Amino acid sequence: MRFACLALRPSGRRVTAWTWFCEHVGVAVTGQTKDRAQTVAFRLSYMDLARSKETRRLQKGIWLKPVGKAASKEKACEIQTILGTRVENGVTALVDRAQCTGLGKIVFSSSVEELETVEVFLYCQYIFDLYFICIFYKRRHIYQLALVPQWKSSHYEVIVGVLSARHNHELRNVIRNTWLKHLIQHPVLSQRVLVKFIIGARGCEVPVEDREDPYSCRLLNITHPVLNQEIEAFGLSEDASSGLSEDRVVSVSFRVLYPIVITSLGVFYDASDVGFQRNVTVKLYQAEQEEALFVARFSPPSCGVQVNKLWYKPVEQFILPESFEGTIVWESQDLHGLVSRNLHQVMVNDGGGVLRVLTAAEGALPPEFLEGVEGVAGGFIYTIQEGDALLRSLHSRPQRLKEHMRRLLEEDALLQEESSIYDDIVFVDVVDTYRNVPAKLLNFYQWTMETTSFALLLKTDDDCYIDLEAVFNRIVQKNLEGPNVWWGNFRLNWAVDRTGKWQELEYPSPAYPAFACGSGYVISRDIVDWLAGNSGRLKTYQGEDVSMGIWMAAIGPKRHQDSLWLCEKTCETGMLSSPQYSPRELRALWELKERCGDPCQCDARSSESAGSG
Repeated sequence: MRFACLALRPSGRRVTAWTWFCEHVGVAVTGQTKDRAQTVAFRLSYMDLARSKETRRLQKGIWLKPVGKAASKEKACEIQTILGTRVENGVTALVDRAQCTGLGKIVFSSSVEELETVEVFLYCQYIFDLYFICIFYKRRHIYQLALVPQWKSSHYEVIVGVLSARHNHELRNVIRNTWLKHLIQHPVLSQRVLVKFIIGARGCEVPVEDREDPYSCRLLNITHPVLNQEIEAFGLSEDASSGLSEDRVVSVSFRVLYPIVITSLGVFYDASDVGFQRNVTVKLYQAEQEEALFVARFSPPSCGVQVNKLWYKPVEQFILPESFEGTIVWESQDLHGLVSRNLHQVMVNDGGGVLRVLTAAEGALPPEFLEGVEGVAGGFIYTIQEGDALLRSLHSRPQRLKEHMRRLLEEDALLQEESSIYDDIVFVDVVDTYRNVPAKLLNFYQWTMETTSFALLLKTDDDCYIDLEAVFNRIVQKNLEGPNVWWGNFRLNWAVDRTGKWQELEYPSPAYPAFACGSGYVISRDIVDWLAGNSGRLKTYQGEDVSMGIWMAAIGPKRHQDSLWLCEKTCETGMLSSPQYSPRELRALWELKERCGDPCQCDARSSESAGSG
């Protein structure tokens, strides 16, 4: 820690400042307002101020020795900032340390003789095992005041939480230079709103190339893949008994973790049969598709080839890509059932980890995926596609992991620098992946309840356009100051996706409860309090928007429908938010707003101007 604390002491007819633990302090910022502040880098020490004739008066009551201009106001704030503004007959110095989220305030008059009013409010959230004391002078007595860890800042009408991925530096900077900059410069809104980016404190330590999917942090655990040969997916042990069951429809589902090609579908051999005496249809479906990809029909005159304890028939060969999810269904065309086993009675050959069987019991399979009874009544033969490329990928994993960890450290350093410069990031104790976004949100709710005072919370994403002035106008129009408020654009009876980026394996119903589009919604403080207090018990689902809908179904808030919180990337007059913009598009949209007032009316106004000309 390079800076411990600032002390004031009399020296003849002057008030001088000195540091208690260190010599290098940082930067002084002077000016009537923070927006107009000028930065002056300085070195401050007891000997400099006591003996040097070069010391100069920065503000009434503080003497500093300038050592050159700082590059920018933001850079100046890396260690310490002193903002001088006049308060009645005195001067207020606001001390904002990079490692602290609060402010230190020292109020004193313009001369030693009048130095009577000294107030100190200091707050530091990250003091670790260090305990700092600040000493200040008041009426020729020395007082000590320890840092208070839970002092809360001003009350805000709205807290804005912006969900942001760790690597989205450019999007955050565009926001800082568009709607957030406009907010900070606004004479009224700047005092009423607090904006924070919500970022996971840890990046995923598994390189993207080695994950099961790009949305989680789950390692693709392929070891000793079986290459250049056909693999039987299911098998029976030598002592396994056979015989017909009562089940006429049996199914099993699986997920492909590395591309494979299925070459044959099969049914179990029945030792009691003389030859093959049954009629069975085997179908392979892609998840959520009604039409089968492959079909094989087994009958006494056409039973295929017997391999071990199965009869197989070839099928048209397609590459099943990574993340493919499918279901194999066996249907008996006879009055009696199938030769089948439950999943615990068969041997599964996953080819070294290239596929995984999904089961309802493990929660990995939605109920509607099941056809008939969950089990196995045969199998399939497959080969691993592009085996040489897989071997090269596995061989390069150690070097890839080393490089990935190096980039993670660089990313950590960049984020810490970004946070110290702008002081607008909340790091939540979550690994930053898409699947963990609901957990990020719950952690942020906890942070807001512990550290701030507010009436409403607005959640948005870092790729969204937001018009906060319009939001405040609508708050007044809709009279949203009561409790139990949820204001947004709600999707109703939205079908649950079982595959892809929005794959939902945790919520059993076919449709979600009402949920607000993620580009922006507002909830009242009491709802945030309930979510924060129950965060340890709330189950998270595939996305934060649908998770909010499921959580809110438990408490039944007052929903205020407003279509101006746009769900899709489009431009509508009076819109409050609009999602899915690139940094360039977001910047261009804001430029239109600054030029025309409403970015969606610029074309019309340009046409009117051209017509009148």
